[in-house]
Amino acid sequence: MLRQIRMMPAAPSEEPTTTEPPITEPKEVVIDELEESGMFRLYFIRHTPAEAPADFEGPDAQRPLTKRGRKKLREAREGLRALIGVPDAIITSPYARSQETAEIVAKSLRFAGAVELNDHLVHGGDPHMLASILDAHTGERDLILVGHSPDLERWIAHLTTGDEANVFLEMKKGGVCRVDVLTHAPALKGVLRWAVPPSVLRSLS
Repeated sequence: MLRQIRMMPAAPSEEPTTTEPPITEPKEVVIDELEESGMFRLYFIRHTPAEAPADFEGPDAQRPLTKRGRKKLREAREGLRALIGVPDAIITSPYARSQETAEIVAKSLRFAGAVELNDHLVHGGDPHMLASILDAHTGERDLILVGHSPDLERWIAHLTTGDEANVFLEMKKGGVCRVDVLTHAPALKGVLRWAVPPSVLRSLS
């Protein structure tokens, strides 16, 4: 069970100053039960490296992942399991590189459902449409959203600051970011829990 822990110093000893105070272990105070926080836990994942546009003759939306991109994502599976577990839904941009990323993530997490395609997650997608995505998953909690940069960063900024222009992080390809949605109405509001680059995910495997 994930917790955020703060170490509190022991209370001062009441023994006379001429003697050594007893050694007391610091108290652990749980300040945030992550399982209890938020209406939704959203895991934003940027697709892993895809074929370069100059090397691919087809439409941009059909560019696939590189062999190296697939390999590195599979190497991160244990890290993904440790941080996410089994989600309630996986939703992805319909672009081939995002779909392929989502399918590998689904297999890595032993997700038994179908990966959903959502046009709002393509390049230029409106972050205000996140509310409609969440409305379609009422009663669920852990959702993975797979997409592109800088769009995912805009969505995260919109959700956590109220303004998509206030981008404050850069997601690496294959990286994952968790945002907990705290309120749904009158507007979505969330808090950033963590952002993990792909190298760290692989180190957890």
